[in-house]
Amino acid sequence: MYNDYLTWKEKYPNSVVLIKSGSFYRTYDNDAIILSYLCCYKVIKNVLGFPIRSLSKVLKELRREEVNFVVDYDVHFSLENDVNYLT
Repeated sequence: MYNDYLTWKEKYPNSVVLIKSGSFYRTYDNDAIILSYLCCYKVIKNVLGFPIRSLSKVLKELRREEVNFVVDYDVHFSLENDVNYLT
């Protein structure tokens, strides 16, 4: 999982990278700290996870703060055109 994050982070260094893991999204390192600050989630051992059902809330906060982001997902869905979806 962390290796996937690092791969996408290398491609998108100026974006918060969200990786789907089962019924959660996870992010790591500085991205975890950013989401912790914006969404009041707890970072544990440099990892932040949140349930899939909270994705729209998280993306809303990232947009509001004008933070670039990319989302890795394995189920097709559409939010807005300004989102970079990774498959």
